[in-house]
Amino acid sequence: MTSISIITATYNAAAHLPGLIESIRQQSDRNVEWIVIDGASEDGTLDLIKGASDVITDYLSEPTLAFSMPLIKGFNAPQGTIT
Repeated sequence: MTSISIITATYNAAAHLPGLIESIRQQSDRNVEWIVIDGASEDGTLDLIKGASDVITDYLSEPTLAFSMPLIKGFNAPQGTIT
């Protein structure tokens, strides 16, 4: 059972994502669902997301006109009791 859901919105975040991925990997609670919503990044962010499938439960990458739209999509997806 998923106890915690994490939703992260990204756009061209390749410089910052490795630290976040490592932090999630080090968490002691393994009942974590991590959903990443990406705004069609062009800097390698999507490659990092795909390479972290051991901790990223699901991801969506699509272009958007507003930064809030991917986040809204992400909030509709979690299964955890704490989001």
